[in-house]
Amino acid sequence: MWGSDMNILSRTIKYITRKKSKSVLLLLVFLVVNVMLLSTNAMIHSLENTKDQIKQNTKSKLIVNILDDNNPIKNTVIQELEELNNINFINKRSSIIMSMDTLKAVNDTSDKNLLNIIAYDDLSKDSLFEEGKYKLSEGKIQNLHEDEVIVNHTFAEVNGLAIGDILTIKEDIVVKIVGIFMSNDEENQPKMIASKDRIENQIYISQELMNKINDNPVYTEVYAYVDNPDLIQTMQTKVSDICKEYVVTNTDTLYQQIKIPIDQVQRIASLIQIITIITSCVITTLILSMWIRARYKEMAVMISLGISKFHIYLQTFLESFILFIIGSIVASGLTFIFLDTLTTFMPMVENVSIHLKLTLNDIFMQIGIGTITITIALLVAQIPVLKTNPKEILSKMEG
Repeated sequence: MWGSDMNILSRTIKYITRKKSKSVLLLLVFLVVNVMLLSTNAMIHSLENTKDQIKQNTKSKLIVNILDDNNPIKNTVIQELEELNNINFINKRSSIIMSMDTLKAVNDTSDKNLLNIIAYDDLSKDSLFEEGKYKLSEGKIQNLHEDEVIVNHTFAEVNGLAIGDILTIKEDIVVKIVGIFMSNDEENQPKMIASKDRIENQIYISQELMNKINDNPVYTEVYAYVDNPDLIQTMQTKVSDICKEYVVTNTDTLYQQIKIPIDQVQRIASLIQIITIITSCVITTLILSMWIRARYKEMAVMISLGISKFHIYLQTFLESFILFIIGSIVASGLTFIFLDTLTTFMPMVENVSIHLKLTLNDIFMQIGIGTITITIALLVAQIPVLKTNPKEILSKMEG
């Protein structure tokens, strides 16, 4: 058996080296096909990975706003939103106007010392801090505890406050200043604006602290984060059904603008891949059929000499498979270089770099598809000679 296998391998190598023109032609076909298929497959997978990363970076959310100050967003509405699938975080904005006996409001024309106390579940999101209109000059805004507040730098100067100072909001509520912010819009405010509406008189707190200050917080905005941007329209419909008394909008425009061109490139790459697969199968089958047809006499002689039909098929398979593997190895190297070069020209999208890369899965899948194609093509090409008596083949060719 071992000797028989060695004879098959020996005949395979001899045929490949003897028929150089045919071998080179088939090798070039395998090389071109492999480069095209590996490139398009890698592009499709890489773009899909890029899209997944953009999904994670894109803060797709639904915004619920009130239509009337006298109709704030109810707690029951928020509870229903929290129960929805695909909503992974809800950021509520609430506020209360109040005065503190020990603190003076900036530019107060009414002598009421009215301050605007504003709370978020996460102040680093959805607020003027995220938009960049407000900036911290000292301290922090993340993870505010229920005894921590952030004040304006002018308000702090007027009242002689600094980071770490203690304030009494109510008789039984004592808090610490952990952040001081400033805004470039302070000087652009109207001089006669009410103190509660001035930037300087805003104090930011956590929702936990707001619940202690006010037993019934007034929610004016709710931001519902959707875990999958592709579901934003579906979720907007569900949220709108719950929030019929309010206005619901989404921030999905940016993701859709990014997603559309990526999807278009993926569709083009998939189309090229399908056309390449079909074309390569047809061309490979035709070439192998012509190759086998030219060897009918040789195969008939081999059968007459007692060589089994299986061994004849195995030899022709190995001839094609060896050339295919060589083409795959060279194609993998060329594809890697091509994709690496192409990646340098790809733009950054939402802080995500599009990195086109070839994976082992792509290569193994390609080898699997190629092996199946060669197997079927050779079976189709050799059926006539394998089913016919070798004497009939020889007599027809001699005649």
